Amino acid sequence: MRTKLPLYIAISAVGVGGGLWLLRSSKPSATASTSSAVAKNTGASIAYHDGTYTGSIISSDYGDVQVSAIINGSKLTDIQFLVMPSDGHSGEVTQFAESQLRSEAIQAQSAQVDAVSGATSTTDAFEQSLQVALTKASAS
Repeated sequence: MRTKLPLYIAISAVGVGGGLWLLRSSKPSATASTSSAVAKNTGASIAYHDGTYTGSIISSDYGDVQVSAIINGSKLTDIQFLVMPSDGHSGEVTQFAESQLRSEAIQAQSAQVDAVSGATSTTDAFEQSLQVALTKASAS
């Protein structure tokens, strides 16, 4: 069964009046439906130990990234962004990317998330920092 998930596209413009725009499409996303099917069919679920676990500081092209994972009831329930790129345009992209990265990681219960358009380097650093935190949570 295919689920219709919204497809978000970020468009940024540099210069006077530049900013970050978010467009939404209701077309089904093959990647999203495939990812959901894989997650549901594997039945593999990592039981994390409750607590707050801090990931490493990871350098990205636009600044350092560090997150902490909050585990409650053996599940990833929240992510705190401790260090994120914040200067100029990178700060605008970070504001947009944080909620998307948090949502996807919590839904997936892992650090494996789809790259946020326009924030690929930050997404990679987020995944690495979160993976360190989740490894600590599973080993405790």
